[in-house]
Amino acid sequence: MRFFFPYFPAEFEIPDDWWTDAGMAGFMPSAPTYLAEDAASCAISLRDIAPPFRNATTPKDFRGFDRVRMVSVLTAISNGTSLPPVSLIAIPKFDALYRPYTFGLLDGMHRFFGSIAAGFDAIPSTMREPFQ
Repeated sequence: MRFFFPYFPAEFEIPDDWWTDAGMAGFMPSAPTYLAEDAASCAISLRDIAPPFRNATTPKDFRGFDRVRMVSVLTAISNGTSLPPVSLIAIPKFDALYRPYTFGLLDGMHRFFGSIAAGFDAIPSTMREPFQ
C-alpha cells in the first residue's frame, strides 16, 4: 500500500502482506495518536516532523523497513496496545522556506511511518536535547 507524507511531496510504501498480517485492513483511527506507554509524552503533529530517510545501503527487508519491526508496530496500533513515544529534537529556525519542519526524528522511524500509514494526525513524542 502507498501512503503520502502529510507535508512533503513524496510517498512511501508498506507491502500489502505486512499490512494484512498486522491486522490493519479496515483500520480507522479513533484518536489523534497511537496509545503511548509514557503518559508524560506530548502529541506532536506529524506535519511538524521532518521525514526521516534511510541510506539506500542500509540492509532492511523493504525500502528501509524491517518487516518484524514494522509489523510489530502496526499490530500494536491495530490492537490498541501501547507503544513507546518517538524521540524528537528541535530543528533551529533559520529560514521558514528552507526549514519548514519544527522537529527532527531521533528514534522511532517505524512508529513514525506506521502512524502516517494508520491515518493518525500526530504522534506521542518526547524531546531530547542536542548531543544527549
